[in-house]
Order: sequence, then structure tokens, then C-alpha cells
Amino acid sequence: MFEGLIPGAQLGSALAAVDRSTLDDASLLEVLIAQSRQLAHEQALLLADLVAVADAVPVPEFAPMEIGAALTWTRQAASAQLALAQDLVQRLPMVHDALLRADLDLPKARVIADGVASLDQASARQVASTILPHASTLTTGQLRARLSKLVIAIDPDAAATRHRLRLTGRRIVLQPDQDSCASLCAFDLP
Repeated sequence: MFEGLIPGAQLGSALAAVDRSTLDDASLLEVLIAQSRQLAHEQALLLADLVAVADAVPVPEFAPMEIGAALTWTRQAASAQLALAQDLVQRLPMVHDALLRADLDLPKARVIADGVASLDQASARQVASTILPHASTLTTGQLRARLSKLVIAIDPDAAATRHRLRLTGRRIVLQPDQDSCASLCAFDLP
């Protein structure tokens, strides 16, 4: 139904013309997949627009406030989205391009960005380029696991240092819950 349609105006128009109430289950799944591809494309455009707005603001520290005001987001939400946008558009352009082509979705793009965050730009791009051909066939959990192995392999000494530093933050937290119950959580254990 949507094969061969490129995400963007072409796919968007085709999706807008579909009367979903007339579709069988298999066709609804095709629409779902096509809509997900279109969403990935639109999210890539939004990320690029966030970066463009941030670049246009004379005082960079005010960019999250400008974005937040325009989109009725909190400053924290705007800061988080802008940080992801800058990471994908500027630091990992190949991941942003894959999102724009709808070769992967935003959750997978975020997993890649988070997974290579500890690496320098050249190493991050190398790992991202290695994982991208496989990203569309992996769940976010599988993607995270493969990224972890690639990040360790590219710089084992830095990975060992990050591990040691993480252990210094290990802790146990007792959180009171409702109905006279509590949760006991352990963080950063080896």
C-alpha cells in the first residue's frame, strides 16, 4: 500500500487519504508502519528546527527558554530535547540522516546517542556508523546491548575507568510507599 513512498510530503499525503475504518487488520498494520516512518521523518525535521532556533538565539543559554515558550514546554523539557537534537544533528549526523530517512525511529536514535555519549566524537561516529545498518532490525534493548559491547571494544581502558567511577556512586535507597510498604533499591552495583 505504501511501498516505495518516501517519508515526507509523498507519504504524508498518502496517509492522510486513507480511510482507516475500511481497512482490514493487515492493512491497518501497513498504515501503522507507514505512520511510524512518517513520524520518524517529522521528528528528524523537528530536531533540525530545534538546532536552527538555538543557533539563531543571540545568547545560547536562552535557547531552551525560547523553545520552551514557543512550544509550551518546561525549560527542562526544552533543554533535554535541544541536547538530543544537537547531539544527533551536529555530533552524530549519520544517525539524524537515518532518522530523516525513517531507517530508524526516535527511541533507537536516542539509544544510539546515549550509548556513545562517553566517547569522543570520532569514536562515537565510528560506533554509530557500525551499528546503523543493523538498528532497524533490533529492539532498543538489543541495540543498547550491542552498543555497550562496541563502546567497550573501541576503548577498553576508558570503559574500565567509567566502571570504577560508577562504582563510587553505588548506594541503597529506602523509598516509603503507600499502605505502610516500602521499596528498597540498589543502584550502581557491580
